Amino acid sequence: MKDKRFPISDKELKFPHALLLSSSAGSGKTYNLANRYLQYILSEKIPNNNLTNILAITFTENATKEMAERMINFLKEIYFEKRKREEALSFISLKDKDLKEKAALYLDKIFDQYPDFYVGTIDSFVVKLLSISAMELGLSPDFEVVFNDDQLIKELTPEFLSSLKTKDGFKAIDDFLDILNKSGGKGFIFNPLEEIYEKFADFFKKENKYIQKIKLSEIEAKDLEKIKEEIYAEIKELKNKHPDLKLNKAPETYLANEDKESLIEEYDINNAIFNGRIKKTKEALKDNEEHEQIKQKLSYYYEYKSQHFYSPYIKLYKLFLKFSDKEKRNRMAISLQEATSILARKIKKEDIPQIYIKLSAKFCHFLIDEFQDTSPAQWSILRPLAEEAISTKGSLFFIGDTKQAIYMFRNADYKIMSEMKKNNKKSQNINLSPLSDGLIVFEPDQNYRSVKEITDYVKDFFSSDEFKNYLNLNIGSDFTGLLNCEQMPHRKENGYVETICFKTKENPDAEKNFYLKFEEIIKDLSKRYNYSDIAILVKKNEDANEITRILNSLDIPAASYSSLDIRKRKLIKELISFLAFLNRPDDDLNFSFFILGEICSKACFDLKVEKQREFLFEAREEKIKYSHFKERFQSIWSDFFEEIFKKSGYLSVYELLNLIIAKFKIFENFPQEHGYILKFLDCANQLNFKESASSISSFLYNIEELSEEEASLYLPGNSEAVKVMTFHKAKGLGFKVVINLFIEQSHEPNTLIYYHSDGEDLKLYKIKKEYCDFNDLLGKIYEDEKKETQVQELNTLYVALTRAEIELYNLALIKNDKKLYSLFKDFSAGIKKENKGQKTKIEYLPVSISSGPLYNFIKNGEPRKEELLRGELYHSLMAEIRFKEDFHSNSFSIKAKNIAAKFSLEKELPNAFKKIETLLKNPQFSFLFEKGKVLNALNEIEIIYENGRICRPDRIIETAGEIFFIDYKTGEKADYQDQIENYKRIIEKIFPKKIKA
Repeated sequence: MKDKRFPISDKELKFPHALLLSSSAGSGKTYNLANRYLQYILSEKIPNNNLTNILAITFTENATKEMAERMINFLKEIYFEKRKREEALSFISLKDKDLKEKAALYLDKIFDQYPDFYVGTIDSFVVKLLSISAMELGLSPDFEVVFNDDQLIKELTPEFLSSLKTKDGFKAIDDFLDILNKSGGKGFIFNPLEEIYEKFADFFKKENKYIQKIKLSEIEAKDLEKIKEEIYAEIKELKNKHPDLKLNKAPETYLANEDKESLIEEYDINNAIFNGRIKKTKEALKDNEEHEQIKQKLSYYYEYKSQHFYSPYIKLYKLFLKFSDKEKRNRMAISLQEATSILARKIKKEDIPQIYIKLSAKFCHFLIDEFQDTSPAQWSILRPLAEEAISTKGSLFFIGDTKQAIYMFRNADYKIMSEMKKNNKKSQNINLSPLSDGLIVFEPDQNYRSVKEITDYVKDFFSSDEFKNYLNLNIGSDFTGLLNCEQMPHRKENGYVETICFKTKENPDAEKNFYLKFEEIIKDLSKRYNYSDIAILVKKNEDANEITRILNSLDIPAASYSSLDIRKRKLIKELISFLAFLNRPDDDLNFSFFILGEICSKACFDLKVEKQREFLFEAREEKIKYSHFKERFQSIWSDFFEEIFKKSGYLSVYELLNLIIAKFKIFENFPQEHGYILKFLDCANQLNFKESASSISSFLYNIEELSEEEASLYLPGNSEAVKVMTFHKAKGLGFKVVINLFIEQSHEPNTLIYYHSDGEDLKLYKIKKEYCDFNDLLGKIYEDEKKETQVQELNTLYVALTRAEIELYNLALIKNDKKLYSLFKDFSAGIKKENKGQKTKIEYLPVSISSGPLYNFIKNGEPRKEELLRGELYHSLMAEIRFKEDFHSNSFSIKAKNIAAKFSLEKELPNAFKKIETLLKNPQFSFLFEKGKVLNALNEIEIIYENGRICRPDRIIETAGEIFFIDYKTGEKADYQDQIENYKRIIEKIFPKKIKA
């Protein structure tokens, strides 16, 4: 049953029931959801309608916040505004006075009993279920849920690889690396760690999507080799039986070279290895028994080969799962995806946790938002409760839009919603048998966001013959309903739409003109709208960063939702570089980056960028550039650098940053960056509480290890800046003006791993398009993946075109006439808004920092810097000595001079030589550098231990019965002994022999 009329009066509601609001873009999804909730709590005709009986589920924290705010605001409006009461009375059967009193009552009730006001994410609901059922699910009662699954896998991967010390472990790594660079995609991979982590994270996501474990293929290399030999022999026999047929050039070469694999891959389903343009070939192969037999064997061969290819990946992943399970138990941690899967698998086996019995008695009414973004695992958790509700006097209310399903890469499955919508009486995803009407579907046709020009453009685009042809050619069917997106605009004002195409094949300057046109449009809009009214949408984060750069060059304030990570801001990069220099004054690169940056050039008026470049060019041969800078620019060094430099070893990083900000007047010079700077200070303050937080090197390590969420700035929606974000980020949002930049990628990424569920297990395949001609299963897997990708691309396009309220601009950079963006055509319609001259003035909140003396008793930092450099010199020299003989060699003398020059400590070299010689002659230590007594010596070797941390003992020596390790010190410090003890504990875990420090 379908209807466009919504909401419906409580008089018409029959219980139990299930409603699906198929809500297109701009049709008031959150508004309808909030009204539905209010109808439930305020009406006297709805059974079991206490706060505790209603569960409202969303999929993001932001959506939860928005929904809860909307519900509370609606209650306030009902109490204070007659207009809102009149609207509510159309679907709630109460008198005006009674409705007002009830609204006040429920406002008090919500604030008094806020935990009973359950509006939350599906993730938070899963965590609650898990915490209550921990013992039943075999979890520790004190477990901690890790919400960032990828971060946890990233942390554990290096530890896992370090733990593989068995023969099987080494073989698993070798086999993995052997095929890593054969799998295609990124070219030669020099550092496989990132690739291993990405694969593990992807496997983990897919197992949780399908609620199945990845199965290791039973096909072995010998099986493949056997069938390959058979096919090769049969191809040769086929060739010998038809000497009159002309061979293609490539097979002829492969036969001559006995290149079996290449010959097999060249075999054509129609023409075998022969020239198909010759009529005789087709006649000879028609109904040819040998040809048919080879094709049959190739079907098996390609399926075996596709499955077997990723076996080394799966073997390594299985070992990783064992390791990670143990580590997570030790940490008493569980990832959110894993938690969801544990519950889903238990329910799939019809082993329903006890808590469900209590919850089914408690929750009678379910409201589920963004239903198209539900994953199979999430729905399997909710389904038993939903079915129980409609088997009594409860109800279900789903709201979503399959046209906006753009999160398939996060395991979302729009097919759950589309199948229920299609089979609204006998759905395979929910038992609707208790409901006489089945699932009642509402399809509102009003659009409250966009003006007529925009809704007409969207309708015409998706109903055009060009779009229909593209759909048939690439997908074959309209899976999400894009062909039926006609809406009636509620807004009556004028609007404007313009689409401009730039084709690189027709004009070599197309890309240049694309960006020039963008600049022209944004300049015009800046005169007619407030910056906060404008949004620029792009496909990729990299494009968002480029657009932000362009806006900054035009002096247009930009808030990039794709670069809210403070570490991506140029100003923060400059501060990090300055800290890196203070940590190691011989770091010329970071020192140069800072003095060439905006912080330095704006604060030091006398130091122009040209002067700095000239200085760096003249000092290019010099080591320790800061010392030459100090001599050349004495007043600048004294005014800006000296105090910071002296105090850098004594202040915490937070205090040091405050000093830098005050000295260089960063708040005054960069008012538009206040938010990012304050967030950076906040990060420094938070990290202050961690181990060794006052150390600059520790801070530099920790700031890089922060997750993107931890290092990102929260941006309020009303900030006076042009918003720049990806199409995905823009979903659910609306803006007065939208500029869509459709930038076609030169090379779209290929799908490297194909996943297929056989109902019981999840299998991995490597599929080439050519394999699909021979094997139907591979063809289906390949085509299904291609369709899923295309559906997501088309839905993303729909989302982009439906964000604008008044003016919409589409700029399309087209490089291929067969790709999606080639559907765009030059177009304009409507009237632009006139310039009223009433723009909001940008006012930055003044932020200041104390500029008074900070720890003024700290005066003499310079000698300490020289002491640190001297220590670096001695360590670098000792790192070049494995045995005594090395010290007396000519090569060591040359290396030593270069090392001393690097630290500008040539005068210290004779003294260093004398001390090293004394050490090597000392009988207490000399045997540690003697060949024969020392079986192996390792200098400055990196050791990865718990939590991915790294330690680097100066020297480890293996003798016949013992392991010695040495750490060189040139000064005295209280915590040196603690460091030695820590190193000893770490090394004991690696070497089985007795350890001496």
